[in-house]
Amino acid sequence: MRARQLIQKSCVLFFILFYWGFAVADTQQIVALGHEKIVFDQGQISVYKDPSESLTLEDAIALNAQRKFIPTRDAISEGYMRSAVWGYTKISRPEEASRVWGLSITPSYLDQVDIFVLHEGELIEHLVAGDQVVDPKHDLHNRHHIVEMDFPVGTFDLYFRLKTTSTSLMLLKMIPEAEIIKFIDLNVILEGALIGVLFTMLIINLINSIWLKSSLFLSFFLYEIGIIVTILLSVGLGYIVFPNLDSSDHNTVFKIGIMVTAIMAFLFFYRLVDFYFKGRALVDLLFLLGILHCCYGIYMTLTGRFVEVMNYLNWFVALFPIAVSVIVLPSWKEFDTEKKIRFSGFIVFGFFTFVNSMYVNGVIGASGLKSLIPPVMIFSFQLTLHFVIMCSIRKSESVVEQAQREASLAARDASAERLQRERDQTFLAMLSHEIRTPLAVIDSATQALIRKNDRTEKDDYNGIRYTRIRDSVKRANELLGMSLIKARSGKNAGTEYDIIELTWSVIKSFDDHDKKRIKFWYPSSKMINSYRVSEDAIHIVMRNLIDNALKYSPVESPVDITVREGKHGLYWSVQDYGPGLSEHVKKHMYEQFFRADERASVPGLGLGLYVTKQIMEEHGADLVVDSGRNGTIFTCCL
Repeated sequence: MRARQLIQKSCVLFFILFYWGFAVADTQQIVALGHEKIVFDQGQISVYKDPSESLTLEDAIALNAQRKFIPTRDAISEGYMRSAVWGYTKISRPEEASRVWGLSITPSYLDQVDIFVLHEGELIEHLVAGDQVVDPKHDLHNRHHIVEMDFPVGTFDLYFRLKTTSTSLMLLKMIPEAEIIKFIDLNVILEGALIGVLFTMLIINLINSIWLKSSLFLSFFLYEIGIIVTILLSVGLGYIVFPNLDSSDHNTVFKIGIMVTAIMAFLFFYRLVDFYFKGRALVDLLFLLGILHCCYGIYMTLTGRFVEVMNYLNWFVALFPIAVSVIVLPSWKEFDTEKKIRFSGFIVFGFFTFVNSMYVNGVIGASGLKSLIPPVMIFSFQLTLHFVIMCSIRKSESVVEQAQREASLAARDASAERLQRERDQTFLAMLSHEIRTPLAVIDSATQALIRKNDRTEKDDYNGIRYTRIRDSVKRANELLGMSLIKARSGKNAGTEYDIIELTWSVIKSFDDHDKKRIKFWYPSSKMINSYRVSEDAIHIVMRNLIDNALKYSPVESPVDITVREGKHGLYWSVQDYGPGLSEHVKKHMYEQFFRADERASVPGLGLGLYVTKQIMEEHGADLVVDSGRNGTIFTCCL
């Protein structure tokens, strides 16, 4: 029972508040004049749309009597529309209030506003303001829409008829006589300051684009030109540049200027985010659609349909930065500092653009402070983007400077390394030359021991040891010969020799057992040619590769040597039939002292393949390995 009573009481209270609110909203406020400026942005005006643009003052009065005028929450703010808008408010002037008042109407690009002042139902004054009209009797300034009127004591009905081919915004201000001059001067100063700042930044950016040779600054410069020209046209200074154009043509030029400036903006911001990220192709498509929309807007403006195209183009411009941000932001962590700075500037641009679009579309509404959104947007926008570009270029310069320092250090290190290598090669050549003398002594002494003891049989214990000593001396001489070749790398390259005859000479250097395992396959004709690798160097390469094939394959398995001519030159190959190379061996086989098999039965120091690879690289030739279960093939591309 109590719950039902509570619900009933709540419903009664709700309906009382509803009807009270409706009655208050339906009651027309009366604006009392005094000695202070009045801004009609607190819902003092009621509006009625006239799509046919045919209503007369009498029609508007009758509709207002029928309560067809709808109270606004601020000033007249209807966005882009092809329709006349009527406004109404009631004012009273006490005897002690200022008699003469200036009526200021913003923004500056309105086509025409008719102001009708009625006193006790009688029309006592008709004032006109706007870009496409002149009211010599009441005009106080040729560019700013401000007219003057003498109000007698009493209550007045003010009707406004706004007719524009641009956005339907209208903010009315009433200025007492004592403040009119100050008000006009302040507006002129602010207008000049805005244009002056833009011109200053224009010159700075032009100098920066030339000095820094930056296409980003150049595109920003072109965009700023579009903004300045559009502002000058909007405040009426275009009449000085184009004195022969009438007001309608001048208005068309102003609207085309808006479209061209929008194209410049798209090009500049495309340049601002001109770096790689995921979804780059989709963002490119959005920029292309934006530019095509602006071109279509120029066509629509020339055919008298500016309002229709701006109705959706302004929404496209508002949502465009949001769509781009959604695509780009997932790649934020992958950006370096410069890219983050650039895209931050784009986000700032998106914020200002969205707010301004909501204002001119009538979503935010018009008021005294909100009317500053366009100039504040332009000014803040310019400063922010200028700061972003400067930071971006400074970051780029620091990266370039760091790269130059690193390149300089790398060049210095390379020069030092080259000098050290030359010293090492010189030392190695000297060492190789000098150490051959004691090796020759060892070899001679071994031969003397063999002759003295008549140890010619290899199965004899001492004879085997003597043979190993001589083989080791021979191997050491070959390695020393290689170091001499490296020390004078390239001096003997390009000499002519017979690759088949050279291969036979290498094969003959092995003992009888090894020679029986070696199978040599070659064309029947001689192969005398000029090769990349010198004769001395390739002799060492052949010896090392054949020796490796013999050591690392089964004792009785053959080793095939093949010489063939191919598409890119001559190929010399050695193939064994061992177990093949593991991934670990493939990775490290060209390193110094690396051995695939550490058993004592497989002699070696782990230098053979390292030396071979070094010789081939020194002479600009290729060494290719192909290994599998059926063995390993080393191929020299000569």
